[in-house]
Amino acid sequence: MIAYVIKRKSEYSVKDKYKQHKADLVEGLNFVKGCKGMLQTMIFASSINFFIAPIMLLLPFYVSEQLSADAQWYGFLLAAMAFGSILGYWFSATLNVNGSRRTLVMFTSMFLLACSLMMLSQSVSPVFSLIGILVTGLSLGIFNLQATTLFQKHSPTEMRGRVMSLLMTISSGLLPIGLLIGGGLGTLTNNDTQLIFGLSSLSIAVLTIFTSLNSNVRCFTFNS
Repeated sequence: MIAYVIKRKSEYSVKDKYKQHKADLVEGLNFVKGCKGMLQTMIFASSINFFIAPIMLLLPFYVSEQLSADAQWYGFLLAAMAFGSILGYWFSATLNVNGSRRTLVMFTSMFLLACSLMMLSQSVSPVFSLIGILVTGLSLGIFNLQATTLFQKHSPTEMRGRVMSLLMTISSGLLPIGLLIGGGLGTLTNNDTQLIFGLSSLSIAVLTIFTSLNSNVRCFTFNS
């Protein structure tokens, strides 16, 4: 009887937490939708996971087939990307930018990301690829910190947690979709990393251009 009561309480607790999380997400979404340009900017920021997922998924094939390098280079590339991200976060934290300057930094870092991925797609040299993926991590670190700061500044204290939860939910939701598409493209092209990395690069560049020209996004980002 005691075990049954504990089980029922546990079930109610999980259900209550799920309902509360759902309510918080809906409240955060309503707030974001009510702030002109915020939702479009959030989707743009979250899309990074979607485009980076195929890169990380196919990186072992990139090392073994395109670079024809030893397996240890896979570890070197991951370490370089992590170091670049840390460097990007540090550099981004030292920048004192607001309004149009923050917008310029965000979109420039995305173009830098597109260029670094294109560099990776064309490289057959492990050293050259190491530099390219270091720049990839650097640009991601810069963009992520500036984007996070942007959303936090536009959210009142009582809504900040809900807004950031929504951002994380969208980002997390796009990640498996990116992995699924990346895996499908890998199967269809026999793991042609040159083609897939190039497509990711071009997609990021095109998305960045269209987003930067969106009047609602420009209004939101410029007033930060």
